[in-house]
Amino acid sequence: QRHDHSFVGATPATLAGAITLSANGSEVGGVVQVNASVTNNAGHAFPTGISIRNAMVLVSASYLGTPLVQTSGPTIPFWADDDVPGTQPGDHAGKPGKGFAKVTEGRINGTGPVVRPTLFIDAEALYSNTLIPSSTTDSTTVSFALPPGAQPGWLIDVSVKLLYRRAWRALAVTKGWTQTPQGGPIEIQVDEKQFQVALTTPVELQRLEIE
Repeated sequence: QRHDHSFVGATPATLAGAITLSANGSEVGGVVQVNASVTNNAGHAFPTGISIRNAMVLVSASYLGTPLVQTSGPTIPFWADDDVPGTQPGDHAGKPGKGFAKVTEGRINGTGPVVRPTLFIDAEALYSNTLIPSSTTDSTTVSFALPPGAQPGWLIDVSVKLLYRRAWRALAVTKGWTQTPQGGPIEIQVDEKQFQVALTTPVELQRLEIE
């Protein structure tokens, strides 16, 4: 008897079935506060596999199309960008949110300066590890300044996206990878939550309360 040894891997369907994104927001202490949680229901860490796998939660807030300025909370790590000068579509480093990856560092072929991230063949040390363990939830809180002249009833648009990438963006762009050998996508949007936060306190009163 022969058993199936195929590995489906990370596809939009398998990710959606194993990884859960939840988010909410409110006006707290004169800022718009957004909470995002990623729950890993898989039997292994997320993301898993070779160390070039990575994922991130992107958080944004805007009023009438104008982005709000982040006042606190984490930002997306450096490894979310490519090596092309300037900011390209898909570059997310420095934006509000959080990254999930196992980042190694080392010298290429054992010579030259230390670089990060590296492939496992050049890894000499672990730089950071933010993988989400199995059966756990990782929570992120990001705050944004209110728009100028904010008034009660104004609606702030919030978007929280969970992205999964099968390779570091710089590696994928350098190699020209747009899909896997099986024809799957290099980047998968696992989920997105969109909602609005209604403001309740005039910005002038908020300043008085802070003073």
